[in-house]
Amino acid sequence: MLPLSLLLDLPQTVIEPIEITPHTITLSLAQETSGAACPLCEQPSQRVHSRYQRTLQDLPCGGKVLQLRLQVRRFFCSNERCQRKVFAERFPQLTSEYARRTTRCSQALLEYGLALGGQAGAHLSTCRGLPSSRMTILRLLRRTPNPVQPALRLLGVDEFAYRRGKTYGTILVDLERGTPVDLLPDRRAATFAAWLKTHPGILLVSRDRAGEFAQGATQGAPKAMQIADRFHVLRNLAEAVERLLQQHRRMLQQIHLVRTPPSPPSVLLRHLRPDRQRRKQLARAALVERYEAVQRLIKQGLSHRAIARQLHMHRESVLRYAKVERFPERPEQPVKPGILAPYETYLRARWREGARNGVGLWRELVAQGYSGSRMTVERFLLGLFAMEQQGMDISTAAPTTAMTPRRAVG
Repeated sequence: MLPLSLLLDLPQTVIEPIEITPHTITLSLAQETSGAACPLCEQPSQRVHSRYQRTLQDLPCGGKVLQLRLQVRRFFCSNERCQRKVFAERFPQLTSEYARRTTRCSQALLEYGLALGGQAGAHLSTCRGLPSSRMTILRLLRRTPNPVQPALRLLGVDEFAYRRGKTYGTILVDLERGTPVDLLPDRRAATFAAWLKTHPGILLVSRDRAGEFAQGATQGAPKAMQIADRFHVLRNLAEAVERLLQQHRRMLQQIHLVRTPPSPPSVLLRHLRPDRQRRKQLARAALVERYEAVQRLIKQGLSHRAIARQLHMHRESVLRYAKVERFPERPEQPVKPGILAPYETYLRARWREGARNGVGLWRELVAQGYSGSRMTVERFLLGLFAMEQQGMDISTAAPTTAMTPRRAVG
């Protein structure tokens, strides 16, 4: 039979009787060796000074907390010139000096902390038979040395928001490995330049078109090549085109795009319930009234800040309304196929036959396996009615959507 000491990776160790309680397993251990070496002078000694008991927490066993009680011996040092006269034997394969848990137990808690953080890691480890606290895991994380990073050559820099519209910082990314390198507390050129001076050897800086980052890169890494990354180039182009097309929104709405070809089942038209449609119209009317109030106060000569205070609006909203000649409509959200898509062809055929009773058609679909609500069928019938009023062919017409600036940019 395999000795339990070898199973626990504890060679040259004697395991005394095991104590088992409903929640804990306790093992008493003692070394079989006759002596130990002094940790300072490494001189072996067999003269025992005294003994004491040391308790360690180990990995759980069978869902129970596993504790190890070590019988530790103190020895007299045989070297008269050694500064340490009495020393305790070590267990380097099991734990470190002064530790209250085994090395493998600390490693398991560290992995919980790296994956989940302090509070969540402590909760999960306790449920798994490793009772610990949030601060224990955080102390293990703080003691872990940072991995050695190779020399940084290609750097990506961009801003991020601590609080959107208020406080921003800077994130630095190693473009070769795709991993974050550091976070800066602000997005000023001086802070970025100071960081670059402490990291020489950077050959390329990929950034957006912000002047602060350009100035910081020039001051901190004058020999590095600066490029505008593809994401910001395309985003700036898209924003410029969308602002231009916002001025011609009504003309764009005359263009209708076919979302799906007529052959496969097309995407369902969404029609809001009357009460929701009414709330949507009231919300839009309130926004239009606010836009007109901003335009009226601008013509009176008030500043943007004064208008924001008077109308209880954010200054950025006032600026957005002041720049456009017409009320900026909210872009429509794309519609995904709904639960009624497999039954659309049947409903179109029944509509052509003259069936107009929503409850009756809903019951027919339920008999075919439809599990949705009656109002979904009612909204679809409203869409068919609207298409019929516009003179569209119900049998062949595919759903269309109006062109918007955002769709045109896409």
